[in-house]
Amino acid sequence: MNNQPQALKKHRLWRIVWPLLTIGIAMLLMINARTLVDYYFWLTFKPSSEMQQLIDRVGLTDTGTRILYSARPELKDSAKFNDVCRNNESTTSITGCYTSGQIYVFNVTNQDLDGIKETTLAHELLHATYARLSSNDRARVNDWVEAAYKSCNSKDLQGRFDEYYNQYEPSERDNELYAIFGTECKDLPNSLEAHYDQFFKNRAEILTMHAAYIGAFNDLETRGNELVKELEDLADSINQQTTTYNDASAELEKEIGDFNDRANRGAFADQASFEAERAVLVAEVDRLNTLRQQILNDTSAYNQKKAELEKISVRIQTLNNSINSTLVPTPSV
Repeated sequence: MNNQPQALKKHRLWRIVWPLLTIGIAMLLMINARTLVDYYFWLTFKPSSEMQQLIDRVGLTDTGTRILYSARPELKDSAKFNDVCRNNESTTSITGCYTSGQIYVFNVTNQDLDGIKETTLAHELLHATYARLSSNDRARVNDWVEAAYKSCNSKDLQGRFDEYYNQYEPSERDNELYAIFGTECKDLPNSLEAHYDQFFKNRAEILTMHAAYIGAFNDLETRGNELVKELEDLADSINQQTTTYNDASAELEKEIGDFNDRANRGAFADQASFEAERAVLVAEVDRLNTLRQQILNDTSAYNQKKAELEKISVRIQTLNNSINSTLVPTPSV
């Protein structure tokens, strides 16, 4: 009889503790649900062989791999990529997206753009990591990103925000900067660099791949801009020299006509006078022939540079087409 009150007391205590324990466990599971899901996919997700090649080149830590696998990355050709990644934007080329918790990468096949798929994969992975940040961690990362913006800002970055992010994702500034800086910017604050080290074994390799394929565009654009300037200068020079040549030729033609008329009339006092005046005219003819040849040479150079510029324009267009997922393949018969 003495044990019954004690047992009853323990039973009542358990009835109080058990709901609290259940609530605590439920809250713990809710807080860590995403981490648990990440671990589940880390153990169960199997990327395609093509995707695995990209993952291997990116070089991820276990944490990076766990988050990436949870995002179940897929490589998509144009039609299927547009189904999942295109919203209302239609004029901007995009090569990847992170949507509904999943990563998609456009299957760019142009070998001149080697590394673009890997860089895109890393970029989208960082969107997935950003989505997993707590509010406190996100605020801290946003401060780091804004600090990095001072050293990593460029005309190219400003152009991209003006063309796309400010228009389609104005509320995602820090999220986009976070993904861009992690895959494209070398000079970062130590805090942000250490943060990215959680996900990438060697971020420098990603920067190298990005620089390589961006260089394919930049080199062509630089040479194209040089050619445009050279063509403008040559055109001005050719037009100027042509005007000078035509005016001098017209004047020389009159002088030669007058010289011949006087020679036919025997107007020269002696042979020496005749030869002296004729020598002046011959020298002018030689000078104009040299000027004419220079104009022809410049015109030939102009045509060659114009042809080079046209080839560069075609190559740039080819590269742009390669990353344009809206440009579907031509149907086959």
